[in-house]
Amino acid sequence: MIEKIYYVHGWASDSASPAWVVWLRGECKKRKIDFVSLGMPNPDNPKIDEWVNFLDKNIRELNENCFLL
Repeated sequence: MIEKIYYVHGWASDSASPAWVVWLRGECKKRKIDFVSLGMPNPDNPKIDEWVNFLDKNIRELNENCFLL
């Protein structure tokens, strides 16, 4: 059973703009799945160390019922 989805946007994007993310957030809410959209630092010029540190600080409660998207 899915309990939580962490969404990490890609390079030169943001955490909420794609229409499918809005749709998925709504579907998760209907199913009582926690949807966490992470606004990654410096998306137009990402640095691997910054992103890894950000993910390390912001992703919690990972188990077999959590998904990283």
